[in-house]
Amino acid sequence: MMNPMSKVRHFLLAVVCIGALGVSGARAADCPISYSEFEGAIAHLDMESCPNDKPSAERGFCRLVLDSTRASIFVFHHVGNDACLVAVKPAPLKQFLYRDRKKR
Repeated sequence: MMNPMSKVRHFLLAVVCIGALGVSGARAADCPISYSEFEGAIAHLDMESCPNDKPSAERGFCRLVLDSTRASIFVFHHVGNDACLVAVKPAPLKQFLYRDRKKR
């Protein structure tokens, strides 16, 4: 069984290939990674809203994944009773870190 992060890498590679071939994502794969697969396997933070409200709350939602050097925003669209991963966007790690500037 392929682990979820490998599935994410395969998904991103497929997106690049699909784009090069001009094939729509809907025809290429119905749902390469569902939110139910992602939720239990990937440590993440729920985001109140997606950056620039894309997608809108009615259409989908975003999750933030942090590691020691980068941040990634995973974008999901609602599909039936679940949601499907449609994009992974890099984000500046500093945007999600808080630094207390008060001297102690």
